Amino acid sequence: MAAGDYLGHRRVINSEWRGIGRHATNQLRHSTHIDLIDPVWGRDDRLWPALTNAI
Repeated sequence: MAAGDYLGHRRVINSEWRGIGRHATNQLRHSTHIDLIDPVWGRDDRLWPALTNAI
C-alpha cells in the first residue's frame, strides 16, 4: 500500500492506465492523490457520513 503517492511521471501513469490519452496523462501528472482512512477497522458510522456531508 502506498499513501500519498505521487503520479507525476508519465511512465508510471502509462503503466497503471494503459491506453489513456495525452490530455488525461497531463491531468494525472498535475493531480493530487489523497487517502482518507478511518483508523478503526470496520467502522462505518463516521467517515462515510462525514464524506457524504462534505459533498
